[in-house]
Amino acid sequence: MSTTTGSNEDQTRPTIEDIIDESRQILREVAVDALADVVVSIPIWGWWGDGKTTTLLTLLGACDETRHGITIRLLNDTDELADLETKHQEYRELSLVEVANSTRADLQEKLVQFMDECLWPVGTDAPTPYVFGLSGVMSDLGFLYMPDLPGGSFQGAEEAAKAVLSRAHGAIILVDPERYLSGGAEGKNYKDEVHTRLRKCYRAKIPTAILITKADRDSMRPSADETFSALSILIKHYPEKLFHLASVSVIGLGLDRSADDDGRTPQLPPPRERSPEHLIGAFLWLLARIFEKQSSQQLRTKIPAVRMKRLNAATFRTSRKTIPEFRSLGQFSGLSGLVKCCLPKVAGRERMLVGTVEGLVELSFVVDSGVSHSQANLGFWELGEVDPSELDVYYCDGRVFAGRRRNAGSIWRGQLGDDLTEEHFPLDLVAWAPVTADRVVGIGPSRRLHSFVLKAGEWGISSFVPNFITGNGEYVQLWVSPRKDEVLAFSGQDVVGVRLSTSSFDERIAENGKFVFDEDTCIVNRVGMAASIDSDGKLHVYQDGTTAQVATTNFIDRDVMALANSRPTIAYMAEQNKLRGARFIDQTIQEVIASGDDFSGELESICWTHNDKYIVTSFENGAWGLWEAVGVHV
Repeated sequence: MSTTTGSNEDQTRPTIEDIIDESRQILREVAVDALADVVVSIPIWGWWGDGKTTTLLTLLGACDETRHGITIRLLNDTDELADLETKHQEYRELSLVEVANSTRADLQEKLVQFMDECLWPVGTDAPTPYVFGLSGVMSDLGFLYMPDLPGGSFQGAEEAAKAVLSRAHGAIILVDPERYLSGGAEGKNYKDEVHTRLRKCYRAKIPTAILITKADRDSMRPSADETFSALSILIKHYPEKLFHLASVSVIGLGLDRSADDDGRTPQLPPPRERSPEHLIGAFLWLLARIFEKQSSQQLRTKIPAVRMKRLNAATFRTSRKTIPEFRSLGQFSGLSGLVKCCLPKVAGRERMLVGTVEGLVELSFVVDSGVSHSQANLGFWELGEVDPSELDVYYCDGRVFAGRRRNAGSIWRGQLGDDLTEEHFPLDLVAWAPVTADRVVGIGPSRRLHSFVLKAGEWGISSFVPNFITGNGEYVQLWVSPRKDEVLAFSGQDVVGVRLSTSSFDERIAENGKFVFDEDTCIVNRVGMAASIDSDGKLHVYQDGTTAQVATTNFIDRDVMALANSRPTIAYMAEQNKLRGARFIDQTIQEVIASGDDFSGELESICWTHNDKYIVTSFENGAWGLWEAVGVHV
């Protein structure tokens, strides 16, 4: 696989090491202090499945200062952006802080899945703006605005692309080689769109990286080579060196990876085994071309079209209003327990953990033309008289954690398929949550937040924060951030937090707002959203300091509601034993209905699958149901 830069002149193709070294040198010579106050706009274009989200996550997770001279980061602290908007009039009213917060909410969980759990991300089909921080070895280089622009038959996509490209400093075009060479009406349309993007980037006189994706697969290499040759000939007709063409992979070129029926490797290799240098090299080339000849004042003459999502997303699919629903895929028998936890998808099968009076059961299923499902007992253990409703179950870093929700003097832990081992704490905990495979945080009777590290089969205290919560902790729920750098406590009164270090705690976090509840019903999802049902049956949700009432139910039970893992959506049992839901759009609540509400028994538990595509429900008579979230997530 090769790399080239377009011009009229004959090219000797530089190695990827040459490209990285040259680009690093250019970026090193940039007047970084003068460039810290700029927002560089680099839209990324491709059809659904071309790899836009995967490319962004790779750049976010793999760019390293020591190897590449830069790093890209999610903005946990947006004070810098707020200062930028205040200092430079041209950036005011762009809602950069809002976009940075939505970027973090959208990509933080996906980055954990992509890097730590080795799962492929779900593609996007709407124009989505992202804002990142861009840093060099010794100082900041400014901010990156990277809108995800879909191609294909999405209404409004062309208008969004036109607005963004007119204000861009550079661009990335992704090309699927098999789609590019496929022929037929769709293949012709795809090739025409790729060539049109090239012409428009040339007219805009912006440097552009053209990336031929998925080049690691044996089956794709001939197509990738042929596509590379065709595009090389095309870009040589342009008189300026504005284009960089490369065959890339988020895994690494030259690796032998078999693909599944969907055309993807079943699971990504661990990050240490990936080598996306051709992708990163192309990105460094693009940054170097942008920065090398422009001052910060010149860069600020192009103001990103940051508001394009709100202006155009509504026109993407249709002008008609859609109806979100939980669509019933069937009800099945033979499940006695409460669905407690979801597991990552493996070999095309969704997996859930079900708590029973004897232990855990793994429920797995695959949805194709019908629903194929199976069950397997996992690591039975003695829990005494613990009812499944009193059980908390987590899956963290490849380990299952299970134990009493309250007054936990021990928990059971182990890998899937192995027996779970009971491991004791030095004190009973009113609340607990795993951080890593061998670290847990928990709150004791004295209201301290403890950090526990596993040593010789026992949990030892490595650090603590005194007076962490108010009240006696009878309702407290802990949340650990996906990046394992923060922990929040929802006590029924306040929301308090502290930053995590390797085995200890750092500074406390000031969380805005309160989340008040008077029953032990609080649940949280992986992006820090919380929900609870009060003693009067009112269901409330909390996110980023804001509380809203969703509905009134007849039930005060945390098992009959479930937050989507990484989406602002909740499913719950409404009055008359109905499955309902709510999604949150621009701080408003929109109801989600469920089709096929004729249950065979009383609803007992609800849980989302790992990718938030399906909902599993269990009933008191041993039946279970499966629902698809259709048009629900936005």
